[in-house]
Amino acid sequence: MDTAAIRKRSLKEAARLGYEVSAELPLSDFDVKARDGDELVDRCLVLHALIAVSYGFPRDTAKAWLTQEELTSALSPSERRYLDAGDAAADEFFHGLSESVWALMWSLGLASKLDFAKTCPNDLVRTLPNLKTTESAAAFRARAQRRSTEELLESADLAYCLNWAITDAALRGASEPGRVPGWVVIERRRALEWVLSDEDWDEVPLDT
Repeated sequence: MDTAAIRKRSLKEAARLGYEVSAELPLSDFDVKARDGDELVDRCLVLHALIAVSYGFPRDTAKAWLTQEELTSALSPSERRYLDAGDAAADEFFHGLSESVWALMWSLGLASKLDFAKTCPNDLVRTLPNLKTTESAAAFRARAQRRSTEELLESADLAYCLNWAITDAALRGASEPGRVPGWVVIERRRALEWVLSDEDWDEVPLDT
């Protein structure tokens, strides 16, 4: 895999999107193996339920659906705590994870493009199982087909470069770059870094 070529494309796209990225930025660690599709689907569905709870969906109903779909083992420790008793600050955090879900759906071939010039679609929830009717996730799972590792690496490297530019601008006291809020990039990067690592969801490193 030509990592230098991947970085060259990342820098070109970052510039097009309005992010200044140092050409000296070290390459990401490309010695990885992407997780399998089933694990990505599990994470996507768990986040779907948690985000619903953050917007007021009944916790007990969400728990029952996760049990129905045999997803409780996919919950991270912090997510288990949130399901038991959340708070307003945690609600805000989970609101933002809709962008992680969008990145995961792209990784699963369920979104045609991961466009860093736009936020995720407003009707994203309609493409996921209906929690109100306790819809099975079987059809959603059957449609998923994980993208190639090289595609995933390209998007992860771009997200890393954009995240670096956001951090660098903040350190310089400059305006936040890009066409979307910085947290959009960060939450998408969180998902992509997790896909390409063996880190627990709660421990995904987002260093720049």
